[in-house]
Amino acid sequence: QGVAFACRHFNVNGNIFMPVTTPKQKIDKTVAFGGKNIEVKLIGDYFDKTLESAIQFCKEENSEFLSPFDSLSVIEGQATVMSELIDQMESIGVPDKILLAVGGGGLSSGMTKYATALKLKTKFTLVEPEGAASLTGALAKGVQVTLKNVNNFVDGAAVARIGDKNFEILKKHPKNHVILSPEDRVCDTMLEM
Repeated sequence: QGVAFACRHFNVNGNIFMPVTTPKQKIDKTVAFGGKNIEVKLIGDYFDKTLESAIQFCKEENSEFLSPFDSLSVIEGQATVMSELIDQMESIGVPDKILLAVGGGGLSSGMTKYATALKLKTKFTLVEPEGAASLTGALAKGVQVTLKNVNNFVDGAAVARIGDKNFEILKKHPKNHVILSPEDRVCDTMLEM
């Protein structure tokens, strides 16, 4: 949605790739932000197939590919969330603990890197969907892994392989500070909310 907004704002054209399982509300909001400057392409059953298609499209069209998470620019951009959080909590101090969702690793690597650079004492617990635990798998093996099967219910975090640049930042994160959230629990919580 952010890329769609930027395309419209700067009056440039862009193609936004999403899995065919993307919720209609997310597609509609992306179209609303991008207007005539974007085209949404629904390809692949889950994120990693969509990613492959987007990269291939950019090669064929000689277009610039914008990674959703595996980019130093994205990681730095996501770090601004930590900066804003600190600014907003200035009167009471930095948070003791933050729970962060992990998909490709953009937000978690950005925020933890920023906190480390400032030598903050904030502890981070990273939360992955149980059916897309690529960080958990990578931390267990000490190298990146690609999951064979991914449950795409938590569509924003259903990634078979955490980003390369993201894993470089997160690979020293304590294994016992990464927890898994079962998809049925996420579903129940959404219904309750």
